[in-house]
Amino acid sequence: MSRKKRIPGYLLHKPTGLARVLLPLPGGGYDEKYLGPYGSPESRAEYARVIAEFTGVALPSPASGGCSVNKVVLAFWQHCEGYYLGPDGKPTSELMGIKQALRPLRSRFGETPAADFCPLNLKAVLDDMVRLGWSRKVVNARIDRVRRCFKWAVAHEMIPGNRYESLRTLTGLRKGRTTASETEPVLPVCQAVVSVTLPHMTPTLRAMVGLQ
Repeated sequence: MSRKKRIPGYLLHKPTGLARVLLPLPGGGYDEKYLGPYGSPESRAEYARVIAEFTGVALPSPASGGCSVNKVVLAFWQHCEGYYLGPDGKPTSELMGIKQALRPLRSRFGETPAADFCPLNLKAVLDDMVRLGWSRKVVNARIDRVRRCFKWAVAHEMIPGNRYESLRTLTGLRKGRTTASETEPVLPVCQAVVSVTLPHMTPTLRAMVGLQ
């Protein structure tokens, strides 16, 4: 499986005040492209054009009336498909975790303007996750992935920078203070299983198990 291209960031070149983007080259290194004055509508439009040409991903532009949560999620997901891959090119377990985390977000707030998504909205997504029967630790991990989606959107100039910071103000579920279930503790393997398994281990692993 070939890796999908990651979406390069919209960057500031401090000496000139220009926006730029660094496009990875197949043999290593980067092709540096300047886009115009940093933060200007023209530079953001040029950034979207360059990214679409380089990756095939069309980024919504805030200057064109803003974008919905669905559009942010789609762009983030396309980035994740190219990023969360193992050495063999196959998706990692993190990709599935992100997919599951984004479903409740899209279900409730997909058509909401992403720039308007607030901590109370995130709390509603958290409550939906609890109602789905997910454990406290799973809910907290998936809410963190939702925040990561908005952090990525801020970095790519899709939504205002204060959106991610505001979402960080929502605390996760705390043990004993939520109706979400707790995961069962991981118990040690019984001695009988250890004894049967030891002869099949390598000498080094057998010594490590014996020490523990």
